[in-house]
Amino acid sequence: MLKKTIIGNLGNQMFQYAALRGMQAKYYPNEEIELSFTAVNYRTGERITKPNWLEHFELRHYRVAEEIRPVGIQRLVSGALGYYIQKQWDTDDIATRRNIQHDIEVKFQPLLNRFGLYQMQDGYCDWAKCNVKDKHFTGYFESEQYFAHIGEEIRKEFTPIQPPRPENEELYRRMAETNSVCISIRRGDFVGTEIDGYANLCGPAYFKAAMEKMKELVKNPVFFVFSNDLPWVREHMDFPGEVYFERGDDPVWESLRLMSSCKHFIISNSSFHWWVQYLSKNTEKQVIAPDQWRRNSPRPDIYLPGWTLLPV
Repeated sequence: MLKKTIIGNLGNQMFQYAALRGMQAKYYPNEEIELSFTAVNYRTGERITKPNWLEHFELRHYRVAEEIRPVGIQRLVSGALGYYIQKQWDTDDIATRRNIQHDIEVKFQPLLNRFGLYQMQDGYCDWAKCNVKDKHFTGYFESEQYFAHIGEEIRKEFTPIQPPRPENEELYRRMAETNSVCISIRRGDFVGTEIDGYANLCGPAYFKAAMEKMKELVKNPVFFVFSNDLPWVREHMDFPGEVYFERGDDPVWESLRLMSSCKHFIISNSSFHWWVQYLSKNTEKQVIAPDQWRRNSPRPDIYLPGWTLLPV
């Protein structure tokens, strides 16, 4: 059994599911995937429940568990690693802590694998097969390398169960008939929080430069703007040429399908926006992304060949 407690929202959940599917296909084709959407704070015992966004897609390779925890020797090893990592943290700086954790996880990964523990907070790790009955996974797994060998299957599985909304029929048509460029502007949870300055990288200057670059790469681009803060975008940003804005009331699964229906992409440092371009069917797509995914953090394995990276 491949087990994981899900962390994060839709983009994060997609990476975690895809990574476990990749491991299942590579090493454990006869074993099930079990996911829990209820995390437990080990200090307080408080339950923190995340929505299961995966239930909106054509996924048939997992089952939901109420709670997942390592037991026995796995719990001891996992706890010892967590304690060791915390003892190495001599700063409150989030980015520095992630660097320290990354280096420790890389160092101890072979030992963890022997006990059926697969842990990597940032980046890719070439995990090994093990003979332990229950395999426990910890981390975000933001890298296509975990599932590149079943990429087409993953794309098919992330088809929304519900059909396209009739209200967006005209927008779909315009995307299909033009050199449509999806602009993904992430604000909200990246602004005005304790991680401001750590993850908040892509301001108006980045998007302005990206649109000018896209005009060099694509003939007659038409911009389709998506954001979790449309009022801010409308007030603070200018767009060259023809532009359309999302309605703003679509469920997340429809937004994902709508955005990925564009032919080209300007994305910010968001796992959700990564999936938007990945699910595109355009084999000649142009993708522009920021040259940093997080400030002062290990260079992630999230970038794909052929992307155009712009400074932020």
